[in-house]
Amino acid sequence: MDNYFFDSDFLYAKNIEEDYNNIKVLEFYSSKQFKEDSKLYLSNFVLTELITVLSKKENQKVALQVLSKFKNWHRLIDLSKNQYEDTLNLFELQKNKNISFVDCSNVILAREYGAKVLSFDKFYDKFKIRAKV
Repeated sequence: MDNYFFDSDFLYAKNIEEDYNNIKVLEFYSSKQFKEDSKLYLSNFVLTELITVLSKKENQKVALQVLSKFKNWHRLIDLSKNQYEDTLNLFELQKNKNISFVDCSNVILAREYGAKVLSFDKFYDKFKIRAKV
């Protein structure tokens, strides 16, 4: 069984058919890499980032539809105080610009859960936790 954490770019592409990565998301779900017993997780940080982006790029209605799918999801993870502090520490170590605090939180959670991150963001490659999508 594989564990995965969603990143907002993957979920955006999953929910917006016109997104250029939508086909990659669909191919991932039909690939041998994805198994029916895979556990999919989403952090509260990623959810808030996703609905903000959807509201800005699409509209509020789309953002609220996606929010309603996930707000009570059984694998929605709220960062603990320790996970938040670990995220702060990792973020402070980053030297490049355009590093997302949310992405750093995904690194912390993925490590803790032994998971890969479903994302198109190459940031995760240096941690060897990005799923091949």
